[in-house]
Amino acid sequence: MEHLIEKYNRDGYVHLKNYLNGVLDLDKVASVGLGMRLHVSDYSNWNGISCAGKHSTILDDFYRSVTMTSLAKKFLGDDCYYFNDQIVYKLPRDINFVFEAHYDNQYGPNIDNKIHTVNFCVILDDFEVPLEIKCRDEWVSLYPNKGDIIAIRGDTYHRSAGNTSNKPRGLYACVYTKEPIHLDGFYTEKI
Repeated sequence: MEHLIEKYNRDGYVHLKNYLNGVLDLDKVASVGLGMRLHVSDYSNWNGISCAGKHSTILDDFYRSVTMTSLAKKFLGDDCYYFNDQIVYKLPRDINFVFEAHYDNQYGPNIDNKIHTVNFCVILDDFEVPLEIKCRDEWVSLYPNKGDIIAIRGDTYHRSAGNTSNKPRGLYACVYTKEPIHLDGFYTEKI
C-alpha cells in the first residue's frame, strides 16, 4: 500500500484495482444508489446526490465502515474527518450528464486546497467510457471495474463523458478530509 500512496502523493490519484470485491456488499450500495438516482428530485437539485448517507443507512454504514475509514487514515493520517458521500449514477444513454474538467475542492470553501481532501470513487459498475484524470499535464484514461477504487486528491483535475451504453454507470464518491470543512449540510465529524 505504501507505494500506492506514494503514487497518489506524486500524481494526485491512484487506481486501487479490485480493492472492494468480496469485502463490502457493492450490490446493495449500487441498488440503493440507482434507486435514489431514479428519484433524484427527492434528494437533490442536480443529478448527483450529496451526503447520500443521510437518506440511507446502507450508504451511511458503507461510508463509515472500518474498511473505508481505515483507507482514509492511510491516505490522510490518523486524524481525519467525514465530509461527503455522493452518489453519481449516469443512466443508460444519458449522453448529456457529463463532468467537464474540474477539481473537487473548487466547489465550496476549500478552493485554495489548504485542507487535504481525498475522494475515494467506489466503482459500482464497469466503465466502458473512461474516467479521465490529469496527471503531470497529461490526461490519463482509466477504465475501472466494479470493486475498484480511484482515489483522487481534491486538487486533481478529472472529467468524464456521458453514458453511451445501455447500462447504468455509477460510482459512490466517499470523501474524507484532513481537517473539518464547514459547508452547510455536509459532515464535519472526526473519524
